[in-house]
Amino acid sequence: MTEICTVFNAQSGIKVTLHPLAIPAYEWLTILPKLMDWKTLPASFKASLLSEPLRGVMHYESTEKNRTIRHKPTKFSLYAPLWPALYWPANHPPDGTILIHNSATNQPNDQDIERAAWLSVLSLMMFSVDRRSIAELRDSLQTQLPEHLSRTLFNKKKISDADLCRWTGITRGTLIQQRQRGKSTTTTATTIDPLEALAKPWSQKHE
Repeated sequence: MTEICTVFNAQSGIKVTLHPLAIPAYEWLTILPKLMDWKTLPASFKASLLSEPLRGVMHYESTEKNRTIRHKPTKFSLYAPLWPALYWPANHPPDGTILIHNSATNQPNDQDIERAAWLSVLSLMMFSVDRRSIAELRDSLQTQLPEHLSRTLFNKKKISDADLCRWTGITRGTLIQQRQRGKSTTTTATTIDPLEALAKPWSQKHE
């Protein structure tokens, strides 16, 4: 079924709460181990993350004036993604956050809401970073994250070892050890096995 969605910008006049069917998934999210300490992240990065669009069910208050019925949005029941609700200042998304919801005549059913809520938190586990690969994460960001985005999100040209150590709580020595293990693995994988070389067919150019 094709979904017909509308959007609103979060504002003080719209109360944002968790959808009742999303509460179990949210409670599980609160005990999910976090890789990084939210308090240590740059403010610009956190502000960008918290401004991501939200999906939910919009509730309206109907009034009639001059025989015209008006529907004023008053409450938004969030069901995905759930993680921003952990860090909202004053328990409310930043003003201007896009609130995506179905039209009044095409509301999602309970199964769809519950499924979306759980997928939003389970995906965090599915794509979480192995703490044994933090050095690899930093090195890949150094080469692949565009510089203009790094400056916008982190206020700097490149993410440094010191940044990741501060955000994750690991030591610089741990990063060095991880890099050394990575180089050792790469060297082992590219080393030619002498027995394998001897087993290859002989030709004059190898004489």
